[in-house]
Amino acid sequence: MGYQLCIMAIGRCPEIQLSKDRYIQLRDAKRTLDLAGAIEEKFDLLMSNYLELEKEVLSLTAESMVASSPIYEGFADIRRILNRRVANLLTAAKLYVAHMRQNVKSCDPDSSELGKEVEFLFEQKYDGSFEYRFMEALRNHVQHCGLAIHRTTKPSKWVGEGDSRRRSLGLRIFSERATLEESGKFKSSVLGEMPENVDLLVAARSYVSSLSLIQGDIRTLIDGKVREARECLEEAIKQYKTENNGQATGLVAISYAEGGGRPLKVIEKTSLLLDWDDVRIALSKKNRPAPGLDRSYVSGEI
Repeated sequence: MGYQLCIMAIGRCPEIQLSKDRYIQLRDAKRTLDLAGAIEEKFDLLMSNYLELEKEVLSLTAESMVASSPIYEGFADIRRILNRRVANLLTAAKLYVAHMRQNVKSCDPDSSELGKEVEFLFEQKYDGSFEYRFMEALRNHVQHCGLAIHRTTKPSKWVGEGDSRRRSLGLRIFSERATLEESGKFKSSVLGEMPENVDLLVAARSYVSSLSLIQGDIRTLIDGKVREARECLEEAIKQYKTENNGQATGLVAISYAEGGGRPLKVIEKTSLLLDWDDVRIALSKKNRPAPGLDRSYVSGEI
């Protein structure tokens, strides 16, 4: 078996022979970056679904300010649309939570503790927050039993005085303990600590805030291995550029069957480009940890 750096393209390009150990190092480094990228993509899916929920609430509130509809139809439409948004958020959160332990562990197979550390992060947030426990139980309820939203309200109030007086409109969505209790399948330990109504926007904000803090901790856990992996590929790209007039587009590391003549019989191929890893870095900058979301809200007040 032989190993080399080359460009898979028509025409003659430099070929740099590699040792088996160096080839494995490059292959594993690329795999580490791919896994780190998958972690960021799953977290971005979670955050995107959360933002869609918040935006939908604001959009529906604005619509109710300027358009009228029969009261039952109006509330039914709101509930239908927002139940879909909540279900999407819970599904994205489940995907994120379910995959993280293995994704992080696979970033550094030599570390036997990484998976346990990730598990501890999730357990810590679960134990420390009712909203976290509630949203996890609600996700199971939505997947197997019923919908999340049982009651909606459109609170409004007048603020200010005289000519500056304005009407403030809002939209709130709730899960009701009585409805969840009737299903007979909602997690009893969470039901026991649940108030009569849970404001789903507040719960969602708290839940996503907790998950964002976990994501920040996960980045810290794998940071050393990910940096090492990127530096490994950068070094190979730099090495090849010195042999190919500064060009490395399409660079791969290959293993091939020796003695087979030309063209080489490629056994395995690993792309060494960093474009997708640049996307990972951009996503990590975009989706910063967001503590205190449950103490924040967007307002259109002047």
